[in-house]
Amino acid sequence: MNTRSESAAAPGARILGSSGGRPGFLISLLLGLVCAAAGLWLAGHHPLAPWGAPLLFAASAVIFGAWPAVWPTVLPMLLPVIGLAPWTGWITFEEWDLLVLAVAAGGYGRWALQHRSSGPTTSSRVSGSSKIAWLVVALFAAALLVSMARGFNDAGGFTFGLFQGYREPMNSVRLAKSLFAALLLFPLWRAAQHSDSTGATRQLVNGLALGLLVTAAAATWERLAFTGLLNFSSDYRTTALFWEMHVGGAALDGMLSLTFPFVVRELMVAPSRWRWLWMASILLLGAYASLTTFSRAVYLSVPFGVAVMLAVHAAQFRNSQPWSLRREMATWLPAVVLVVAFAWGASMMFPTSGYRGLIALLGAAAMLLALPAALQGAPRASLWIGIGLGAIFSGVAWGIAQWVPKGAYWAYATAGVFTLTMLVLCQRAPGTRPARITPALALGGFVTMLAGISLVALHWGGTPAVTAAWPVIAMLPLVLLAALATPSGLWPPGWRWQSGVGGAMLLAGGVMAAFGGGAYMTERFTTSSSDFGGRITHWRQGLSMLDTAGDLAFGRGLGRFVDNHAFTASVDRIPGDYRLRSDGDNRHLTLVGGTHVMGWGEMLRMSQRIPAPVGPMSVRLDARADQPTLIHLEICLKHLLYSDGCLVKLIRLPAKPGVWQTVTAQLDGKPLSTGDWYAPRLVMFSMATESRGQRVDIDNVALMGVDQTDVLVNGDFSAELSHWFMSSDRNHMPWHMKNIVAHVLFDQGLVGLALWCTLVAGALARVTLGTARGHPLAPGIAGGLAGFLIVGLFDSLLDVPRVAFLFYFVVLLGLTLKTPGPRPSASPAA
Repeated sequence: MNTRSESAAAPGARILGSSGGRPGFLISLLLGLVCAAAGLWLAGHHPLAPWGAPLLFAASAVIFGAWPAVWPTVLPMLLPVIGLAPWTGWITFEEWDLLVLAVAAGGYGRWALQHRSSGPTTSSRVSGSSKIAWLVVALFAAALLVSMARGFNDAGGFTFGLFQGYREPMNSVRLAKSLFAALLLFPLWRAAQHSDSTGATRQLVNGLALGLLVTAAAATWERLAFTGLLNFSSDYRTTALFWEMHVGGAALDGMLSLTFPFVVRELMVAPSRWRWLWMASILLLGAYASLTTFSRAVYLSVPFGVAVMLAVHAAQFRNSQPWSLRREMATWLPAVVLVVAFAWGASMMFPTSGYRGLIALLGAAAMLLALPAALQGAPRASLWIGIGLGAIFSGVAWGIAQWVPKGAYWAYATAGVFTLTMLVLCQRAPGTRPARITPALALGGFVTMLAGISLVALHWGGTPAVTAAWPVIAMLPLVLLAALATPSGLWPPGWRWQSGVGGAMLLAGGVMAAFGGGAYMTERFTTSSSDFGGRITHWRQGLSMLDTAGDLAFGRGLGRFVDNHAFTASVDRIPGDYRLRSDGDNRHLTLVGGTHVMGWGEMLRMSQRIPAPVGPMSVRLDARADQPTLIHLEICLKHLLYSDGCLVKLIRLPAKPGVWQTVTAQLDGKPLSTGDWYAPRLVMFSMATESRGQRVDIDNVALMGVDQTDVLVNGDFSAELSHWFMSSDRNHMPWHMKNIVAHVLFDQGLVGLALWCTLVAGALARVTLGTARGHPLAPGIAGGLAGFLIVGLFDSLLDVPRVAFLFYFVVLLGLTLKTPGPRPSASPAA
């Protein structure tokens, strides 16, 4: 056994409460076998691949056991996408559970082998603060188990099922698993950290960064497929691949807020330009995803979380070298002034020049940041030559704009590439003959870019656009002149600072586009007051259901809000429901329409993913209703909540109590376009009832094209609700408490809430003011938790197991980090 493996085994034994030897071996072996057995059983019941899923699970467990250092990267990276509920119909369990069990099976199996071959290990002493932290964690876990048991009791007793919904007892298991999954994997993290603290930290940060990248990429695909990247007018709100948002919620908001500060901090301390560019690219995509959530909570939480991260990072930096007010002012003041000036210019140009004018302004502003360093020290004659060349180039650009289709854009782009090339040559060839002329050429290219801005504005918005653009264009050379006239320069010459300010300008432009590119975001902010009033009423109604001393102390039970809300709602606000029922050996689906307003988005739908239809489609089904009922059938281009083009049919089913009626109908509508290969639009078949408060039983559903081949799977519900997926597109309030504190209080009562607050507050205190404040992860933990809690002011978040798992894992990190890592290598403004 090599030394590295032995060192990894030792902390595992200590965390499991053993000093090694036989007890540690048995505990590790038992955990590994239980996780492997549970994972294989669950994989064997996978609706899509009951044979392939166990093989993939076993291979994953072997990989994580052989290479234990990779899971802190793989798990956060896959978390945003490893949920296939719209295809499988699983809600209580999902592919994420299989991944967690594979990591645990491989990790604990490896520990068992290490214990067996290495013998006893020496236990290390646990500090008093760690004992208190783990005591609180243990008490909260116990409180969670009590709340889960109360949830079973409130649901009428425990019954197991793989396809139960939010109103059934397995929903308590669904909400409990997040904390216990984090606790299951945390000893493996501690072992990895003990073996190689720097490497483990780097792997985790890489995983969180990749998690943000995957989240943002999924959101970008969704926008590209269903709205277009620059459409800010539609009320389409992005959900990425968080299926949990099928009843609303803030899964995407929570993921963005939790990971964004980690990536910003990694950007600031990136040791190389390539690492910096990689993190910057992730952040730019993440910023776009944040903007297109159109979530007021995200617009508040991400900046707030980053600000908290910066404060902790700055405190770490100040501890490494003396603090200087002059240095801080020289770093931050010009950055703020330049970004504000750009925002002003963008607000002047965007209404008439649109996105093209905004992009042109951003490009010129980015070149302006690097230009003073390139021109500093250049002979005055070179500057005059550059201005003269700029005038000549501008004339050529004007000619191109006049005679070439879209010539204004080509001319501007050419000038931008030319200017950037010259700036790079200025840095790479100082003192050489080519470098003596490159400053003049760079200045000439910049002057041409200024002319190009006016050409772009003229091409897009005509004379009014040019009139609005000229004051902004004139501001840019004035800033350059002031920078050249100042001996020490107006801002730092480093590429980190310049790139950071450029990124801030890009973000400011994105915010301008989001608010100015359509009325939707503006409308959302104008209704903030009334919306918040509605939330307060919703919280009060939810907490009023805690009507006994036991409820107040221990809650109504995990996951019981949805069912209790349905039973206590007013007669005109009862949400829809669905259940799988049986008549003897025959299973069928029961749909119940809500009593609220039943518009297009308010219906509760049962859906299934299908291939894109070719030609007309017809539906055949058996239905049974005691009263006349309207059955809504549709095939829509749909990702999760919003439809874009549909084939629709409304069936009027007469009342025949106890009698099954066979119905056949052809869906009406125009042919569906599934989009481009790189951004395909998904297709979904859905059923709903448009009759308020009415119940209808449905069975033997078949969807057929011209060849009469049924494209549905499990249309007779013989495999329970496999492949069927519920959604409530716009009626979201009945499914969430809409506040993380109210959610914990309802589920777990005052006891659970006190313990939960102690955990979160303890983690935040340790990474901001306590013994963990010097750890490299501390700024990201502080910022991520702060941003997550801001979103939690307006949504539940803990009812999304994947995101809740990551939250609890970060809390455990904050509670247990001990050894300060290496000091940050870059300044707070780097």
